[in-house]
Formats: sequence, structure tokens, C-alpha cells
Amino acid sequence: MICIIAAMNSEVEAISAKMSGVKRKKVMEIPVIEGKLAGRKVILAQSGVGKVQASMTTAILLCHYKVNYVLSTGVAGGFTENQKILDIVVGDKIVQHDFDTSPVDGEKGYGIYSYSYLTLIQLAHRICAEKGCGKLHIGTIASGDQFIAEQSQIDFIRQHFKKVIACEMESGAISRVCNKQDVPCIVIRAISDNVCFDGSEMDYAKNLADATVQNANFIEEFVGRS
Repeated sequence: MICIIAAMNSEVEAISAKMSGVKRKKVMEIPVIEGKLAGRKVILAQSGVGKVQASMTTAILLCHYKVNYVLSTGVAGGFTENQKILDIVVGDKIVQHDFDTSPVDGEKGYGIYSYSYLTLIQLAHRICAEKGCGKLHIGTIASGDQFIAEQSQIDFIRQHFKKVIACEMESGAISRVCNKQDVPCIVIRAISDNVCFDGSEMDYAKNLADATVQNANFIEEFVGRS
């Protein structure tokens, strides 16, 4: 069984539309959809936005279900100029960019890192190469309880964390819980906006629907081959 976690209803429904044998339920008030995606048994959960809700959702689901791996997914903000809207990003490392104990720990007090499972990263790369899904970007994803749009936020992340390719608000927590529990995980998202260009918050609203569909298409292929 595969556990898929997304924050928002639009992200969840784009994936659930591709599922069969759907059964909707709540697990300790977490909306969960059980069924099959690309012939594989999955549970699809809506965590809500932010790291606290994401970590709570992950921990509860890992207590209720025995899963092969956890997939954190949805949309993300691009962080490099060579990215286009709807490109796919995969986080090999995920850093909680808003964790900061630097007043007592110095530079090492910035961020907490967690990691995706190498075999799953390699699968995502193969799929994109074979299917021509658009450009695939693999690198560090910055995760925190902020929508990144202000230049000061962008500058802070670039100053303290290297090779960041995207930013979002849940995967740092999801991957951290998985790493601590020795459960394989991967972060896969579609770019809805890009902080390198003005008006990224408006691009997010404009592109959200298309990005969730692009993401769901890739997730269906990924799950079917995992």
C-alpha cells in the first residue's frame, strides 16, 4: 500500500479522479480516500496546509496503515529561472527553512534536513525521461510555514541553503516523520509559480488548476511503476 499526502482539496481531488474503488472515510478527523491508483492500493489523505498538520497526518496514518512508502505531493513554487510552470520537481533533500537556532548554534542552527529515498528518486527520473513529461528538476526543496513571495524571504533561503529548486509548506514535516520511522518517502510536485519572477502569488492562483492536473498525471504514472 502506498500513502499519498497532499495539503489542499484541489490537489487531492485531481488525484482521486484517477482512482477506482474509492472509499472515503476519516481517520482521527483526517480526510482519507482508500482505493486503487494505476492498479496499486493507495490511501490518499488531505493534511491541510502547513508543517504541523502535515506531521500530524503522517504520524497518524503510519500508525493506522502499513505502507510501502509515503509520497508527499501537490504544487510548489519554483526557485530557479530555468524552471517553467508545470515542470516537475523532486526533492532529494528537504530543508525546513524556518527552523532557526542560530543565535545559540551559529550557522549550523539554520534548517533541519530530511531525505527522499534514492530508489524512488531514480524511478521518477526514468519516468520523466521516457514519457517526456517536461523538464524534471531534482534538488533541495525548502519547506516552511510561509508562502514565499517577498524578496527578503527568497534572499534568506538562498543565503543559507544551497541548490534549492522549489518551496512549499508540508514536505519538510512529512519527510522528517518518515525518516524517523524508517519509512521510505519521496517528494514530487508540479510548479505552479516561480519566485524568480514578479507576481508569483498571482501566477499561483492562475496556474493552480493546471498544475494539480499535471501533478496528478505524473503521480498516476509513478505509482503504477513503483
